[in-house]
Amino acid sequence: NSECVDHVALVSSTLFDTIESSARLMCYSTSIETLRASPAMSAQESLEGQQALDSSVQSCPYLKSVMVYNPTTDYVYTSEDGFPSTKAADFHDQSAVALVEGWEQQEWLVPVKRQVFDGFCYTFLYYSDDPADGVLILNVDTDWYEQRLLGVYAGGSCVLLNKHGHVIVSGSPLLSNEAIALWPTLAKAHADGTTKDAFYFTSGSAGFLYHHMKNSSWSYLRYIKLDDLSPSLYRMRRLAYVLLTLICCVFLLGV
Repeated sequence: NSECVDHVALVSSTLFDTIESSARLMCYSTSIETLRASPAMSAQESLEGQQALDSSVQSCPYLKSVMVYNPTTDYVYTSEDGFPSTKAADFHDQSAVALVEGWEQQEWLVPVKRQVFDGFCYTFLYYSDDPADGVLILNVDTDWYEQRLLGVYAGGSCVLLNKHGHVIVSGSPLLSNEAIALWPTLAKAHADGTTKDAFYFTSGSAGFLYHHMKNSSWSYLRYIKLDDLSPSLYRMRRLAYVLLTLICCVFLLGV
């Protein structure tokens, strides 16, 4: 169990570090920093910033696109082909605009799964110490993120829940239902401050191995049957139940 949890934590941390490193390099690139924070810029500076955005996406295979929001000019710049950089009110992706305008409610570099014009993506917001200096919006490819995050996806036996208990991704609808049914227990543990890695039974012979992913505030649940986890231990447990039942029967018959 501990090895599985450690692996999940390592994968999650590695993904976070990868995305954070790319975001930091872009955020403080001279050309992109000009797009992000300058109250005014020349046409040449705007062109160089746009080219830097395009190059950043091309060098990161996991990025669908990158956007920059400049709050001083209320302008959104994007690397997307076919969509212009424009005033926030006129920008084609209004859900991205809503995220940056509500940055106080959106945690730093916490993934938000959302629908965009060509499917889904995971969006991360990155900003300097003062978000008034502008916000970087990284849209990460859904397949890339989920395949790596769920590299521990043993036979499709995992479920990810966000901090509200909503399913992010799941191996099957049945697992989703079982995980949602378990959520009130996990939510209470969160509220009480007693959340910890643990095994939660959903039946007498199976349950979920739970891990709280600190970087994203998500809950990772891996469904495990006890006989798969430790066949000999499970057989011993069943044998103990049988022996206990026989003893009880003998005692009752003797009475």
